[in-house]
This record gives sequence, C-alpha cells and structure tokens, in this order.
Amino acid sequence: LLMTGDGGSGPSWRDFGFAEDARLPSVAFLQEVDGVADYAYAVRRDAFAAVGGFAEGFDSPAAATLDLCLRFRRVDGSVLIQPKAALTWPEYALALTTPDLEAVRGSPDPEEASEDIARIRRRCLQVPLPPLVVGRALVIDTEMPRPDRDAGSVAVMEHMRVLRQLGYRLTFIASNDPRDDESLPVERMERAGIEVARPPDTHSITQLLDKDGAKFDIVHINRHGNATLFLDRVRELAPRARILFSPSDLHFLREQRERALSGRVEESRDADITRAAELGAIMAADATIVFSDAERDLLRREVDPAKLHLLRWVVRATPNPPPFEARDGLCFVGNFRHGPNVDAVQWFAREIMPLLVAAKPGLRCHIVGDGAPAAVRSLATANLLVHGWVNDLNALLSSARLGIAPLRFGAGFKGKVATSLACGTPVIGTSITFEGTGLLDGDGVRVVDDPAGFARVVLDVMENEAEWTRLSRRGIERCGALYSPEAAQGIYAALLKSLGLPRR
Repeated sequence: LLMTGDGGSGPSWRDFGFAEDARLPSVAFLQEVDGVADYAYAVRRDAFAAVGGFAEGFDSPAAATLDLCLRFRRVDGSVLIQPKAALTWPEYALALTTPDLEAVRGSPDPEEASEDIARIRRRCLQVPLPPLVVGRALVIDTEMPRPDRDAGSVAVMEHMRVLRQLGYRLTFIASNDPRDDESLPVERMERAGIEVARPPDTHSITQLLDKDGAKFDIVHINRHGNATLFLDRVRELAPRARILFSPSDLHFLREQRERALSGRVEESRDADITRAAELGAIMAADATIVFSDAERDLLRREVDPAKLHLLRWVVRATPNPPPFEARDGLCFVGNFRHGPNVDAVQWFAREIMPLLVAAKPGLRCHIVGDGAPAAVRSLATANLLVHGWVNDLNALLSSARLGIAPLRFGAGFKGKVATSLACGTPVIGTSITFEGTGLLDGDGVRVVDDPAGFARVVLDVMENEAEWTRLSRRGIERCGALYSPEAAQGIYAALLKSLGLPRR
C-alpha cells in the first residue's frame, strides 16, 4: 500500500500492483511501501516487540496490520514488498472456499472498518511519516551489470546501492540491446530493489526519457560513449535532472599508455578523439565521479575541480579470512575483454613465471577471468592454470597466498586489488596497478616493476609468514578506511548536497 495524500480527510492508500503480473518491469523489483494488509508478511521478532506488537481496538485484521507497518515506518524502519516472493499454501488450505476464509477471519462490519481507517488517518496526521523516497534516479550503462564477471559492473551496482540507501528510487537501462542470457542479471538487480527498464515495456533510452524523463531528479551516465550519445538528450527530455557522469577510467589515458608501450604512433589521433569526448562529457555534466586519485589530479588541470568527486571503490572485507598456513599459490584476476589484463598475463608468463618456477618448481598460479582469448588459454601449463570464469571468486582468492597484478598499462582503479585485499590476500603489483588507489607500498601490497624484482618479492612474501600476516591485516584495515560502503555513502551524500539534491 502506498500513501496518496489526504484529500482533506486524512491520507488514503492505493494498492500497489494489485492484480498485475509480478513479472512486469514496473512492479517486479523490491521496494519500500507504507504498509501491507491482507497479504502474507514476515516480521522480525525483536522489531515486532520493539514497536509494541499489534495495537488493541481494531476490528479489521487488515487495519491492525497496516497500523503495525506505519509504526515501523515512524521509527525509521522499512516495510518492503518483494514481488518475487512465492507463497506456498498447505494442502488443507486449498480446500477452503472464499466464504470459509471469511468465516475463519471474521468479516468486520463496514462501519467498524471505517472507524479503523479513520483511526489510522488521525494517527498519520498527528505524526507525519518519513517519505518513502526522496527522489528518482536513472542509471545508464552500456550493458546489464554482471558483477561476477567484471569490475566495472561491481562499481555500477555499488553506486546504485548507495543511491538507494540515500532514499532514491533506482531505474536502470542499458544502451545496448538486451542479450538472451540476461535474465539472471535482471533478477539480481530487481531483488536488490532496482527497477530494470526493458522490453516489453521499454525498448530504448529515448523512449524511456520521452515517457518518464520529467520524473527523474538524477540521471547517472556511465562511460563516455553513453555520455556522447545521450547527454544532450537527457538535458532535453529530463530538464530538471542533475547529470552525474562516471567515465569508469579515463580511456584516453589508457590508450596513450598502450600506444607508448607498443610504439604504435598511428593510433595517436584515436586517443585525441577519445580525450576530447571524455573531457567534453565531464564539462557538460553537473558532477563527475572518478575512481582514481591520479585521474582526479590530472583532470583538475583541465576542468572545474568542484565538479570532480573521488570515490575509489566499494568493497566489504571478509571477516576472519583463512590464515597463512591454509593458503597456497598465486592468483591473477581480470576480465580478459580488457586489453591491459591480456598483456599483463602474457608478460607474467613470459618474463616472471619462469623465474618463480626455477626457484619453486611446485608453485601454481591460477589465472581467473571472463572472456579469456586463445592468446591467454594457450599459456596454460602445469604451473600456470587458466580457469576462465569461476563461480566463486572470493573462495579462490581466499585460498591463494598472494594475488598478482603485473599490469604494464591501464587507467582508473583496479578492482582486483580491493577484491583481493578484502579477502585478506596481499597483492604484488606494478606502479600502474596501484596508481590512484590511496595505497602505499606495505598497505597490504608490494610495488615492483621489473620482472626479476617481481619474482623476488613474490617468493619473499610467500615464504615469510610474519610479513604475509602483517600485509594481510594491513590490507583489510586499509579496505575499511578507503573502500567501505559507509565511506561511499558519505561521499555520495556530500555530492548530492553540492548539487542541491535531497538525501535520506
């Protein structure tokens, strides 16, 4: 039930989703409501006791339940409706007819029911309820987020969670056509309380903006390609929305570094085009979220620093990760549709792994990541195990003694670093790997750029329990300080305040 206003005689409610298909995108996601009445519901015992249980004096069970929900709302509790929940009736209940059910529950007199509702209305007028949402936000990305497959998706999902915690109703839409295997990503988002705009209701971003653009307070655009395509359209069709832009990483910086490493001077014009597009999007947006200290500092020389907001990463540390003696081997994590990861594994296999195997013949390194091309799969040996995508990344990272990240080029924040540290797994990487992370050498990580030095540091930390334990604990500590959900919420709250937007 959602409150609709008083109309002069106190608040009334509309029945959210009544008689609608629970699979429809407009109702299929978890969301907050003012209350429930005759539906199945679950209440935590301690919360039920804290608000005093059911109030006396109601003739209608539905009214008593609604009153209970409203008391939860007044003490900053949440009442959630989950359309994906299924109710299984015991066999004997199926034999009950509607009249039988009414006899069991008792049918209140219509006048008594109206007195119940009047009582609830008076209470709501005396103590106003906090708003269910403070605003609406639209999030645009290229594809459905798949946080189990790439770090960019992790960032998008975490940013949406933070916005939802701050009181925004979230709608997500992808600029690319949906793929056949996207039912699981959609299900995950809807269970997390995010509306997914998709066929058959919505077929394009323009259609969604044309229909609902005036309702959005925030439009959050991820990646410069989407900003180039849709930023002007958002200004036109969602005129009151403040536009947030997140480039994920600075593509032009990554392209410049790759060109310098490979010596391909013919690609300089492409990097210049990318640079102009990214800087143009940052200048046109109301605020830009960057993941890297280094990229923020670089951009400060090009655009208004007040528009830049640093939110490095969001990760939750594993409580009581496995100790030194319960671990073995190395692990590299990376989405192989991302060029720097392919280059890193090839460089490691060619320049560093032979040194490690010579010193420790039984050493194993696990190569993990979605979309591994033939160039990566062909590197597999008895010591170098190429897994591709794995179902439980945290379990594998928590069994490894060290994470490795020998990146030679790239940009932005490297999600593999925070993910490993959160599992209590120290990371050995290059200067590029830890650029802009806020981490110093020793903060759960060791920084080394030459192959011989890289191999030496790996072996030293692998065999030194005291040093490994120190790095593991320090890494978890720094995750809590730099990348916690609470830190992210504070950064977003400050960002919204700078734009004059409300927050819960």
